[in-house]
Amino acid sequence: MLKKIFKKNIDTRVLPRIRLDNFVRYKFDSDPASGFALANVKNISGSGILFFSKTEIPRGKFLEMDINFPGLEPIKAKAEIMRITRTQAGDYEIGTHFITINGKERSDLTRRIEFILKKIAERKSLWGQIKRVIKR
Repeated sequence: MLKKIFKKNIDTRVLPRIRLDNFVRYKFDSDPASGFALANVKNISGSGILFFSKTEIPRGKFLEMDINFPGLEPIKAKAEIMRITRTQAGDYEIGTHFITINGKERSDLTRRIEFILKKIAERKSLWGQIKRVIKR
């Protein structure tokens, strides 16, 4: 029982994960002739990405991905589908793990995530200061 509580409430990820309202382009690695599809990103880390798809993608498939951040060059990666969940809206939530992403692009991705986390922390801190002033 205690093990379930800890497993549920402790995030064991090594790299920070952020929610990201953005999109990712992907195509099947095994079919070079297939075109890219667009998907909305739910969250991302330096080790993987979680996105929504209208179509079911089986576990174990490999994808080529272009991860977009506004105003910056896309980061290219190959990822393996690790999990898939059907949402109440009828879409599929696809969890991937990056299998090939070069060192420079992984560190670039991690820097972008850390930058966003820093901005979020700054906004929360500023909002907390504003709320304290308003209460006075």
